Amino acid sequence: MPKRASYIIIALCLFINLSGCGPGQKTDAPGGLFAIQQDSKWGYIDATGKVVINPQFDAAWEFSDGLAPVKIGEKWGYVDRSGKIVIKPLFDRAESFREGLAVIKINKKEGYIDLSGKTVIEPQFDSARSFSQGLAAVGVGEKINPIIGAGGKWGYINKSGKYVINPLYDWTDSFSEGLGVVRTGLITEGTYAYLDPTGKDVFGIKFNLAYEFSEGLALARQDKDEGYIDKTGKFAIKLPARSAGPYSFRQGLAAIMVGGISGKLGYIDKTGRTIIPPQFGFILEERFSEGLAPVNVADKCGYIDRTGKIVINPQFDFAKPFSGGLAEVSIGDKTGYIDKTGRYIWALSK
Repeated sequence: MPKRASYIIIALCLFINLSGCGPGQKTDAPGGLFAIQQDSKWGYIDATGKVVINPQFDAAWEFSDGLAPVKIGEKWGYVDRSGKIVIKPLFDRAESFREGLAVIKINKKEGYIDLSGKTVIEPQFDSARSFSQGLAAVGVGEKINPIIGAGGKWGYINKSGKYVINPLYDWTDSFSEGLGVVRTGLITEGTYAYLDPTGKDVFGIKFNLAYEFSEGLALARQDKDEGYIDKTGKFAIKLPARSAGPYSFRQGLAAIMVGGISGKLGYIDKTGRTIIPPQFGFILEERFSEGLAPVNVADKCGYIDRTGKIVINPQFDFAKPFSGGLAEVSIGDKTGYIDKTGRYIWALSK
């Protein structure tokens, strides 16, 4: 498979969950409450496994800023940590709060509300992402595809809803560490650049592939060079041939797939030194969090520590990184939560 195709497939997998060890249906809750499903209804548990909000919702997402979006019937609203509905279910779609604002959808258009439920940016965009570092990526175009950018144009707005970077691009990523990634052209043929909050191309370099910065480095490709660039736009780490991403640095380590998407996954440090030799299968959410990372061994998921030692045996069909002391795991269509010993805090259930 061509190298470019490998990157594209992996990038798409991050969003549409094509294969093993990817994310479950609901995200876990960094705020200390975790969404659970029981008898087709959703509620929340705490880190001990105690049910604190009884399963009663048709869908539920993570808590952030003290509130969580929940679905009641066909509409979305928000509950507080006691389970009380504090923002009425009026929305066709609702996301978790980020930086005090949340994306909502009404009549096919997306905008933003504040923590009181007040609309602060009227629904007017065909696609919108959460705020990050004071800016949000928004797309306009009736046939816009938020994954690959087809059919529309993307730019950035501030918290007053004003464009600070006009919608001129075929795709944009959220701002991270002061920079945003934009693409001009198709996903298979376009060029990527890094913009500052004023819209300036900070490096003046057109990359063949680029991802957001994390811990001071970003995965990128320029002509024959590929690896991790620093904040000057120069390659600080060059990856060997047929390595694949897009894996960001987390807790000082980043995963690479040696031999392309069908190869083996290992981990490098910020000097490019191999810390954990390539030995694991392809996985979507490979990152280290709270000292552990999910890995794929013979199409089953388990967890390793920072030395590469397996500390929770591969036994799950899907596994997510730890957050708040728990990790969401799935076997078949059943999902549960485990602690760092591998013990179920919430047993597998549909």
